Amino acid sequence: MAAWPAAAAGGEPCIRCGDCADACPEALPPARLAARLDVDDLEGALELGLMACTGCGACEPACPSGLPLEARFREARTAAASVLEKRAVADAARERYRQRAARLARLAEEADAAQARRIQRIGAAAAAALAKARAKRGGTDA
Repeated sequence: MAAWPAAAAGGEPCIRCGDCADACPEALPPARLAARLDVDDLEGALELGLMACTGCGACEPACPSGLPLEARFREARTAAASVLEKRAVADAARERYRQRAARLARLAEEADAAQARRIQRIGAAAAAALAKARAKRGGTDA
């Protein structure tokens, strides 16, 4: 787990004391969330429960290093919401495509079946016409 850079954070590096986790009412691991965000691992932060963070800020006063955790998590939640929204839009488009492909396949299958029925009906009508013509001629095939 990477320490939060002091220059970027506005405080001292994280000492991994766990005080922020003890203060979190959602039982989230703020230090681990911050470490994931430091390495631009938004997916990892989401897996740790970033979106469950309520933004109460209870972790900040508990941090002896003075890290601005709440502001960092707020920024990350905003970015994550955008990513999740784009993912939901893409998933919906993918589902619409899948349904369209299934519908087109079903329609093609129905068209093939209708064509087969027409061919069978035409074949039966042609056989009946030939039989009628043969009967008219007296039943000879020559």
